[in-house]
Amino acid sequence: MLSVRFSFRARTLIALLFLALPAGTLHAQALYKVGFRAAKFPNPTNSGSKSLDCTLYYPARTQGKNAALLPRKGGWPVVVFLHGWRKYGYHYVEVGFALASSGWIAVLSDTAPANLNLQIQDGRALHPALVKENKTSTSWLAGALDTSNMALAGHSTGATNLFFILANNPGYSCGVSYGPWLGLDLKYGLTVMPKVTAPVLLLSGMGEKITPWKPHGKGAYDRLTGVQGLKCLFVLDKDGDHYNIVAYVLRGRPADKQVFETTHRAVSGFLRYVQGGDEKALASVLGGTARRSAKFGGLFATNPRPLYFQSGSTAIGTVSHLEVVALPGPALHLFSIRKGSLKTSWGTLLLNPLYLGFFGPTPVGASGWFDLSFRLPNDPKLRGMTFYFQALGASKGGHRFSNPTALPIR
Repeated sequence: MLSVRFSFRARTLIALLFLALPAGTLHAQALYKVGFRAAKFPNPTNSGSKSLDCTLYYPARTQGKNAALLPRKGGWPVVVFLHGWRKYGYHYVEVGFALASSGWIAVLSDTAPANLNLQIQDGRALHPALVKENKTSTSWLAGALDTSNMALAGHSTGATNLFFILANNPGYSCGVSYGPWLGLDLKYGLTVMPKVTAPVLLLSGMGEKITPWKPHGKGAYDRLTGVQGLKCLFVLDKDGDHYNIVAYVLRGRPADKQVFETTHRAVSGFLRYVQGGDEKALASVLGGTARRSAKFGGLFATNPRPLYFQSGSTAIGTVSHLEVVALPGPALHLFSIRKGSLKTSWGTLLLNPLYLGFFGPTPVGASGWFDLSFRLPNDPKLRGMTFYFQALGASKGGHRFSNPTALPIR
């Protein structure tokens, strides 16, 4: 056994980690003012439309059309969006506004309304076009794009066309597929989906009539066998349909807005994790925040190793959570007051073994998720301490260490 060294304050916290209390807290997100404008980008490739017409929504200094872009060091993360059949990007006002207000530049493609092959070509060409635009000193977007963090999203036919692009990826970091359409014979995209390696989030609703979620959403999820990172299918309940997962003003029902808000919360959580490395954002797409959301219907997820994240409060005297996503089976929770790096047969332990403690195992059930909630001691002396956690959970290759997560006490 490894020796364990803890101060009195640390031992007090460890003793109270076993007090599980149900609680749920949403992660606060800054909301930005939103500007929007039409834009035309020259196509730098030899295929597709000569002019890549788009509508852009972006964080702005003031609200409204052609508003000045809010500067950000290193640029804003980007989401390129492909519309559905016989639609244009500018039809997806809510998607663009929600992304921009949450800190992304949304590039909504306005070409190829009824040409699947052309949309694929244009979606692929938009990546180098935006990289070039970002480097052009005379462009209003000069330096505004974080071109290392460009996601590709789409709706309906666009949600499936993104797989054609990601199968021969020009550099997109991940994909977000709203209500994918696999064709009348369910074979559209069949040959390219296994070639996709980038992380993917799919969204569908149990009320879906145009692309029913099981043959289309779950069908696409099952075919994405080559994904090397996080793959997730987020299902809305019977109020979620083909349209309100991307818009809520078409009918104006309260349920439509709830569906869209839950959808966007899941999308933003996925993007913050994949593009920004924020494991705490996983609560909004995989954890309790997601599962307790209005209109939540179900969840399927796979990842090469277990995922582990802290959610809820980190203040003394309040309830905090440690959540693990893994295959069903026992999960062991390890913690330390120091970071470390030790290679083992289960992967790399990123905690200092000289200060290591553990508790559990705790059961990960059929849902693939376990939420450990506990009350932090109401002791002012704990403020400023940080505990580091890592889980050992089940995966396809046997038990593996998860990513580490931190609990800074305030």
